[in-house]
Amino acid sequence: MINEASLSHALLETFSFQILACVEGQPVPEDRLTSGEREELARLAAAPRRESWLRGRAALKRLQAVIGGSEDTSSLKFPHPRISLTHSEKWAVAIGVASGKTLGIGVDLEVKGAPKAETARRFLNAGELVWLRRMEEEERPRLLHRLWTVKEATFKADPENAGKTLRDYALADPGYVAGKARRGDRVFLYTSFEVPEGFLSVAVLPAVE
Repeated sequence: MINEASLSHALLETFSFQILACVEGQPVPEDRLTSGEREELARLAAAPRRESWLRGRAALKRLQAVIGGSEDTSSLKFPHPRISLTHSEKWAVAIGVASGKTLGIGVDLEVKGAPKAETARRFLNAGELVWLRRMEEEERPRLLHRLWTVKEATFKADPENAGKTLRDYALADPGYVAGKARRGDRVFLYTSFEVPEGFLSVAVLPAVE
């Protein structure tokens, strides 16, 4: 579905530093889980949720091995300054940076489940809604789908997102597939990609150098 090498290359071109991506379609075998991970899995009752969680662990474990982190993903807490994870349908995508280039990082994949038009007010601010209404009507569902992933990725990239909503993050220009978003004096960078039946977006809060 998503080529890891191509995605990592595109992220390097956008952000000018390396962001590694791991895409998984298969769950990690349960015998590879640490004791902490098995405790987390035991708290999940529904089979689809367990399978999705195991796919996420597969992506995170492989990412951690590449960036020098612990194989025990139960110690990870999100939002995380260097790692993010998303699930959609039969896929999990984990992204991360090995250095301290980011104060926050976020990824969101949404396949098939495009938001309905009436939900736009829940995550777009007034200016973004005006922009959307100016677009061709037949294009709006696709644009709304992309904007949803951009807002979700930006929210995940905010280390202080507790109590915030997606409407708190204002896009400088909703028409840009790669651009800036703000919450107060925080400036996030984002990029989005169209994938089969959906969109993938990545956002970062750069570290001040």
